[in-house]
Amino acid sequence: MEDSPRLRTAEETELSAEDVCEKHGEDVHLFCVEEQIPLCTVCRESGAHKSHTVIPQEQTASTRNQGTGSQLLRWKEDSQPTASENSNATSGSQGKGAQSNSRVQNSITWIVLIVFTIQIVGLITTVFVFTMAKPNLPSSSSIIAGACCPHGWIMNQESCFHVLDLEGTWEAGQRNCSSLGASLAVIDNLEKLNSAVSHKGSFNHWVGLLREPGESWKWLDGTTFNNHFEVEGEGQCAYLNNGVVSSTSCSIEKKWLCSQRAKQEGSHDHCKGT
Repeated sequence: MEDSPRLRTAEETELSAEDVCEKHGEDVHLFCVEEQIPLCTVCRESGAHKSHTVIPQEQTASTRNQGTGSQLLRWKEDSQPTASENSNATSGSQGKGAQSNSRVQNSITWIVLIVFTIQIVGLITTVFVFTMAKPNLPSSSSIIAGACCPHGWIMNQESCFHVLDLEGTWEAGQRNCSSLGASLAVIDNLEKLNSAVSHKGSFNHWVGLLREPGESWKWLDGTTFNNHFEVEGEGQCAYLNNGVVSSTSCSIEKKWLCSQRAKQEGSHDHCKGT
């Protein structure tokens, strides 16, 4: 039967502090804090020391004779972090957290700025595209309020057009149009004119556009043509041919298209027939 636990004298402690346990023949590498004696592994698992505080032998080499309370306190102090270490650990954790939050906030700010910039660029691009795609609308409607054309003439914007089915040269066409108080047609908007005369069938009519050799196109009143539609061919006189303006020699015989400014109501020759 094993002896009950008791405090050993210094002499007993010194005699027990051998490299090998006398009782079990095992290496001594543990130390019982309550009884202040070295232990082997078998001693540690025995009933006498099972509930005691046991620490590694090397931690007690210099303090074996200082007593149970001081040794236990020292061991606990060594095994627990100090308040300063806890404070440093907490501060480090908080610092890392703050840095992480700062990086997240900076990332969110940059993302918002990039998205906002993309939206602004998209809006500007959309406005630009719609502005460039906007058709050139006439300055006035096809039917001008308070204006009219002679009977049988076609009103288009601010002009009246008349189709003559007689054929002749470009100069002959100009003379015939002049006899009606008009001239060979001056065209402000080719697309609108084509729409207005589409019911007349196929077109092959002289218009009032001509040019001298080596010079630019001009209208009959001397106004320079602004190239708002294309004139095909290399001739000196222009004609309307099924929606397209072409050119050829002025001596070729074609039909004629006359035009004049629309008249305001109340004039002495108010919309009279020709």
